[in-house]
Amino acid sequence: MTTVELSKSYCLPFLLYGFDAVTLSDANERVLDRCLDRAVYRIFGVCDNDNVSSLRTVLGLHGVSDMVKNRRVNFSKACLILVVPP
Repeated sequence: MTTVELSKSYCLPFLLYGFDAVTLSDANERVLDRCLDRAVYRIFGVCDNDNVSSLRTVLGLHGVSDMVKNRRVNFSKACLILVVPP
């Protein structure tokens, strides 16, 4: 679990850094999803795709497109706060 939390807090922000402002292509999304699948496979040693997807759901490692959308929303909110003070 420590490895997963470190991945979520350090690796994912680094991998998803530029996608706050730039559109994510389908090819890049698939590559990053496969990268996360491989990480879950290596950490937990599961082979079946269903088990990998179940573990990703339980661990909160949702699809890359969902993570990018959430990051983009947070980025937009931060920009609006800077432009229009509360």
